[in-house]
Amino acid sequence: MKIFAELKRTTKLLNEYQGQWALCGGVAASIYREKARFTDDIDFALVDSPNTSAVKLASKIIGQLGYKEYKGFVPDAKNGQQILGLVCARDEEDKRFAGLDFLLPVQAWVQDAVEIAQNNLISYGFAELPTITPECLILAKLTALISNPERYQDLDDITEILKTCSTDQEYLAQKIKEYNLVLTPKLASMIQR
Repeated sequence: MKIFAELKRTTKLLNEYQGQWALCGGVAASIYREKARFTDDIDFALVDSPNTSAVKLASKIIGQLGYKEYKGFVPDAKNGQQILGLVCARDEEDKRFAGLDFLLPVQAWVQDAVEIAQNNLISYGFAELPTITPECLILAKLTALISNPERYQDLDDITEILKTCSTDQEYLAQKIKEYNLVLTPKLASMIQR
């Protein structure tokens, strides 16, 4: 399975970098859901280090893996304008594997999530990898969903994670306020259960 092979290859390169990162997105969501879900890409959250920026690291790894690089933009919480929020790697040859997304620390949740993930090592068979916690994954999914309400998979992931995992409601409420996430009444009631 290509996604597993790419997870192994990419994490090997990330580990050589000596910085902090965390596995997130659909791969992490599958761990916390009752039933794993299909995903055709791998998401990593990266933070800057004293030696290199997250953007430069993502570009370097994409080059080493031999993929084509794309930039992704997200709304800036301060002024609503679009800023560079992710660097993506796409496999132009194999349409079964969408590629890799490296989420950058300009997104409010990334810094905290990566830091906490350093103590949340999960075994993927070949190694224990820093993986975003259920609470941080919910915050990441909420951020994406609020930016684009048609991301139904994010809503499904949030619902499933809340059903299967015991979450720290106080932490979620604190971070929702800190990140200025405006939730719909339905999302707010789901989170506060």
